[in-house]
Amino acid sequence: MADLHDCLRHAQAGDPEAQYTLGNAYHLGTGVAQQIPVAMRWYLKAAAQGHRDAQLDLGLIFLQEPAPTGMKRNPVQARYWLRRAAEQGLVDAQYRLGLLLLTGQGGADDPPGAVHWLTRAADQDMPEAQLELARLLSGTAGIETDPLLALHYLHEAADHRHAPAMFALAQQLERGEGLDRSYPEQAARWYSELAHGHAHGQAAHRLGLLHAEGRGVERDAQRAVDLFELAVALGCNEAMYSLALLHCAAGTPRQFETAATWCMLSQEYCPERGGAVLLAGLAVRIDAAQIESARRAADEWKHRSGAGHELKDFPGKPEGDALAVAV
Repeated sequence: MADLHDCLRHAQAGDPEAQYTLGNAYHLGTGVAQQIPVAMRWYLKAAAQGHRDAQLDLGLIFLQEPAPTGMKRNPVQARYWLRRAAEQGLVDAQYRLGLLLLTGQGGADDPPGAVHWLTRAADQDMPEAQLELARLLSGTAGIETDPLLALHYLHEAADHRHAPAMFALAQQLERGEGLDRSYPEQAARWYSELAHGHAHGQAAHRLGLLHAEGRGVERDAQRAVDLFELAVALGCNEAMYSLALLHCAAGTPRQFETAATWCMLSQEYCPERGGAVLLAGLAVRIDAAQIESARRAADEWKHRSGAGHELKDFPGKPEGDALAVAV
C-alpha cells in the first residue's frame, strides 16, 4: 500500500509512468479494488503524454464487450489510441489496429492500411500478425494477392511454433495450394509435431489420413488407427468417422462391429460426416446381436469419456496386426 501511495503522489505530480502504473493497478485490481473508470482516467493522463502502453491499454478497454461498468464501448476512441501506440512501434497495438482496420470498427474499413500495420507487427516477429498477414495475402478483397509472401509469413509464424500457423502451413503443404506440387511428406512432419507436442487433435487426424492413404509417409493402417484414436481423445470428433471407415475396410465381422460402434458415435458427435449412411450399409453385414453389442460399446465409451478416458479404453482396440492390411 505504501508503494501505491508513493505512486499516487508521483502520478498527481504528472509522472506518466506513475500514472500508467496506477491505472494498471485499478485496471487489474492489484492492491486496490478493480475500478475500470478510475483506471481509464489515469491511463488517459499517461496516454496524453505519449505513454504507449497506456495508449494500448486504453484502446483495448474501449473495445471490451460487454463494456466495463461506467463506460460505453467506443471503437472510434479505440482506433485513435491504438494508432498512437502503433506509431510508436508497439507491436501489440500494430496488430490490434490492423485487425480493426480490416473490420471497419471505428471508421471505414481499410484493407491496405491493415496490411501496413500487420506487416509492421509481423516484421517484429509476432506470429499472430504473421498468420493473419499470410491469410490476407493469400486472397482477400481489396488486397493484392502475393502467394510467395504469404507462404513466407506463414513459415515465419510456424517456425515460432505457433500452433494455428503450423496447422495452416501443414494443410497448405499437403494440398499444394499456391505451390508447384503437394508436399505431404513435409506436412506429415508438421502434423506429427502438432499432434504429439501440442496435443492438436485435427493434426493427429490429418496425419492418420496420410498413413491410411500412404501419402508422404508409409502406408500403415494400424498407425492410422492409433492416430485417429489420439485425435478423438484430443477432441477431434471427425476422426470417429475415419475410424469407422478404417475398421470397415478390414473386412472382418469383428471389425465390422467395431466400425458400427464408431458409426454410432460419429452420428452423435459429428453427424455431418455421414455415419448414419455407413451404419445402414453395415447393417446388412452384421446381425442384430452385433448391432446391439456395438450400441453397448458406444454407450460404455460415452460413459468413460464423460469421466476421462485413455486410449486403451477405445472400443474394439485391435491387437497386434489386426488392421495391417485394412486399406
